[in-house]
Amino acid sequence: MKLNVVLYHPEIPQNTGNIMRSCVGFHAKLHLIEPLGFSLDEKHLKRSSLDYFPYLEYEVYKDYQSFKEKNPGRYYFLTRYGHKSPSTINFKEAADEPIYLLFGAESTGIAYDILKENLDSCYRIPTTDKVRSLNLSNCAAIVLFLASSQLMDPMIYSEEPEAFKGRNFLENLDLAELSDKHKEYKKRRKTMEIVTVTKENFNEVVQNKTILLDFWAAWCGPCRMLSPVLEQLAKEENLAVGKVNVDEQEELSAAFNISSIPALFLVKDGKVVNKTVGYQSLEQLKEFVK
Repeated sequence: MKLNVVLYHPEIPQNTGNIMRSCVGFHAKLHLIEPLGFSLDEKHLKRSSLDYFPYLEYEVYKDYQSFKEKNPGRYYFLTRYGHKSPSTINFKEAADEPIYLLFGAESTGIAYDILKENLDSCYRIPTTDKVRSLNLSNCAAIVLFLASSQLMDPMIYSEEPEAFKGRNFLENLDLAELSDKHKEYKKRRKTMEIVTVTKENFNEVVQNKTILLDFWAAWCGPCRMLSPVLEQLAKEENLAVGKVNVDEQEELSAAFNISSIPALFLVKDGKVVNKTVGYQSLEQLKEFVK
């Protein structure tokens, strides 16, 4: 039995677009009851439903009465005022007739007189008392999943379809490739960090990599101006930056003959390949580290 989603006076095109995608994903037909708060040609709507729009089955009605006359079946009304959770619905019992899941406008919901006439068929998705309701497209996806999981529609795949990556995608994944990808991610995060360099960790920090050493001091104005520029450089160039406090690391400062700060040294595999003194702009530093 194919499910049906009914939107009563929907107002926001992005929500309806997302629901269109959910309808295609859960093999459901969409019914739109006017007035609508948007045009069906609206770019936001088609952007939300994207490539799934050609697979969507939908119909538009001028009012609720027109919809009702054309679509007899079992109606379930989703409203914040319901007394039962949709998780209590036995959709299998209703599978002998069309099932319609009705959702109201984002601002006002379903008209109160309609709800009053159908109190036994009103359902509320349980939430905390901190929100009035959930997003409309989220509500539709939740109830569609609850219904489809009971009805076992053969068009719904419980595993990744072969048309995409296939059910054994993870099992067949090359572990070496997976490991390399994760190490690359971790490596990038590590090299983008600003590290503190001391006499004790110097050899470890500079070996087998390219790193920009910044000799600085807390009292140095140009050093403070340079600090955010170095952070930006590290992110954009995926470059390791090491900070050497000249007041705390006198031996390192002497080894590099520091007489003025900020002093920058580009080190590759433990060897200095370039150096400069004074404040540098981001553009200048990009040229410096090339």
